[in-house]
Amino acid sequence: MEEGRSEHFRFFIITFAWSWGVWMIPIILGMGIDNPVAMICLALGGIAPSTTGIILARMKPDRGYWRDFCRRIINVKQIPFLWCLIMILIIPVCSVVALILYRHLTGRTPELATMNKFLSNPFSILPFALFMLFFGPLPEEIGWRGFALDHLEKKYNWVNASLILGFFWMMWHLPLFLIGGTYQHGLMQHSPWLLLDFMIQFYPASIMMDWVYHNTRRSILSGVVFHFFINFFGEFIDMPDDAKYFRTLVQIVIALCILAAWKLRDARSGYSSN
Repeated sequence: MEEGRSEHFRFFIITFAWSWGVWMIPIILGMGIDNPVAMICLALGGIAPSTTGIILARMKPDRGYWRDFCRRIINVKQIPFLWCLIMILIIPVCSVVALILYRHLTGRTPELATMNKFLSNPFSILPFALFMLFFGPLPEEIGWRGFALDHLEKKYNWVNASLILGFFWMMWHLPLFLIGGTYQHGLMQHSPWLLLDFMIQFYPASIMMDWVYHNTRRSILSGVVFHFFINFFGEFIDMPDDAKYFRTLVQIVIALCILAAWKLRDARSGYSSN
């Protein structure tokens, strides 16, 4: 059992060494993403979480674990229609509520130029969506939710496992703040508060994603889909920087409601999470 519980440490060590090691190349050489070498390094580092998760899952002596792991990646039947709707709606709802708060408290109406551009040419949404899918969800979630969360929950309760995973998920992105042209670098250039907001939002996002994960019978595909909608709507609904703080606040409120509901469920069933 202790060996199984150490699997998440092995996953994090390999993933961070791989990603950070590759990403240090453009950082040391002062390359931005307009440099082809930097783009290759970003891509090679970005695939580390899922690739590491797949390799470690395949290396397990228990063949049943590997079959179950693969099934949870591709089995769409594990995600009921209700949870599909939840994954589709929860992020845009957070954004809409944030924009309403922003409009009410500041008196300013956001332009939403990116959304208007896509709506004026709907055919451009498909390549954009494919880019969003392959940019983060697929290269990451087979590792984060597929492998790391499973093994974290062998040692920690679901709350702590979600928060620990959120912490490592957030820390993994740190080198990207030092590579010119990345989304993270742009945040840092605009305001340190946006950087802090970016780091905080991984915690409620992790709780929401893990909530869906457990309600879809540990579907790894649900993590990929949810991550996709986070990225897709985060870019599609291009809210002003000041409104992003409201979006994170709304996500924190939802995450707290999820935690309260989970605690109540566990109390009623007499389940001990320790």
